[in-house]
Amino acid sequence: MLTTFSRLTILLAVWMPVFTVVAFAQEANTQLPDDSLLNSVTVNDILEAVKGPVIETFTGRLETFESGDVVVLLKNGAPLTVRLYGIDCPEEGQPFYEAAMKYGQETFGGSQVEANVVARDNHDLPVAFILNTDRKSLNHELAAQGLAWWDERNAPKDGLLRRLSAEAVVNERAIFSDPTPLAPWDYRPSQEIEDFFYTLEEVKETAPAARAPRASEKDDEKTLSMKGDMVESTPRSAPVQLQKMDEKIDAGALMMRHAPRIAKNSSGQPIGLTATDISAIPYAAQLGFQNGDVISRVNGIAIESEAQIWSLIPQFQNVKRFQVEVIRNGQAMTIPISIP
Repeated sequence: MLTTFSRLTILLAVWMPVFTVVAFAQEANTQLPDDSLLNSVTVNDILEAVKGPVIETFTGRLETFESGDVVVLLKNGAPLTVRLYGIDCPEEGQPFYEAAMKYGQETFGGSQVEANVVARDNHDLPVAFILNTDRKSLNHELAAQGLAWWDERNAPKDGLLRRLSAEAVVNERAIFSDPTPLAPWDYRPSQEIEDFFYTLEEVKETAPAARAPRASEKDDEKTLSMKGDMVESTPRSAPVQLQKMDEKIDAGALMMRHAPRIAKNSSGQPIGLTATDISAIPYAAQLGFQNGDVISRVNGIAIESEAQIWSLIPQFQNVKRFQVEVIRNGQAMTIPISIP
């Protein structure tokens, strides 16, 4: 039977990446369990998840760490500074800043590595994922250990890093042992630390034959292109009672199928969390959600990013009654939900 914490996670946003708690929930542990997602990750998985081409590959020795996610490689005898793709480690002054560098140095430092460059950032640094001779990725190791955040700003389509980070959050590893950790991209402005950004090249693919969109896709498109003010509908008077849930869920498969993501309005501002084919997600219909819904607020807290959602889960751990505000067909409505 699922724990109250697991039920809460499903409740908070049934289709969010954090519902991996159903599959991975266990006591906090500094060692990765045998069934950790990282143990089955291959280089092909990494390449597929990047959603962009590798523009350069070279080998060199990993010399030092300037920070958890910026390393210096010795390439053809000359030092080269490289940013690690898809992750954002704590900045100096934040918890686990030193731990991230120490872990990287102990596991990859001084060894021959392969750098796969996928972009250049605004500081003209190559952005790469780093593989050792065992074909293990430093980037993904740091994410799985909870020593880095998945960088949802610069690698928003990388479902693999998102899943590894979700697993670290659920298991309260390192950074996420703090119930409300501060993401480094939110920390930098307060310390006047210059930010970084990059864009991956688009993978060129042959256009598939045209097909009629499924009903769920039409719902998503309609939701994401909303314009004008939303109208608050009358809240339901009786909360939905969350029933017993014994079913084992393959969280990874659900994430790949339903593609949870932050929806934005016509001005590009985040309005909440949505997904594809919501009605097919376990328990979504039971809780009152429909295709095209966008969760905009939970107990008055606006949902603006996936990283923020992960940090809310410990805050709501012992709460049993929720007001989930949903945008549906351009209107705002409230779904009250109660956990037994």
